[in-house]
Amino acid sequence: MPGNTNLPAPRPQCAQHGPMHLRPGYTPEQRWCGTWYACTTPRCQTTALLPSAALTAQLAAQRAA
Repeated sequence: MPGNTNLPAPRPQCAQHGPMHLRPGYTPEQRWCGTWYACTTPRCQTTALLPSAALTAQLAAQRAA
């Protein structure tokens, strides 16, 4: 995503295939969840989510309730 300043310095790693690639969020809901990474090796389903501040806050509020 252009202009996204929430990207981590080191990218998440797939345990078998190395660095994952940014998977852009196409909908507002996907972007609200955070920054997604996916392994691009065929048939590898490994993904990683770096949650957004908004998602982290909502989850904390749900745990506190």
